[in-house]
Amino acid sequence: MSAHKQHRTGQGRRELALHASTYAAAQAVTKWAFYRTAGVRVPWLAQLTGVVAEGVVHAVIDDGRLLARFAAIPGRQRDEHGARIGRQAVPRPG
Repeated sequence: MSAHKQHRTGQGRRELALHASTYAAAQAVTKWAFYRTAGVRVPWLAQLTGVVAEGVVHAVIDDGRLLARFAAIPGRQRDEHGARIGRQAVPRPG
């Protein structure tokens, strides 16, 4: 899934949806187990809403377009001292 989830094709969209869905499902099971162990009662609708929100947010992040737009904002490529941040070209030895 990770190899194709940022491709702008039908397969890429399916891989992204599957990835975000399985991620959200795993989180849902983990949270349910925690709630059960801790004796916390969380309404099922609240849990479902959280799972859907988590899956959607995860898909938006993994899609990559929002992150690319954020990175393209002027001033985002330098820190408060003016030094470049992010991926830097590594100098090749001699």
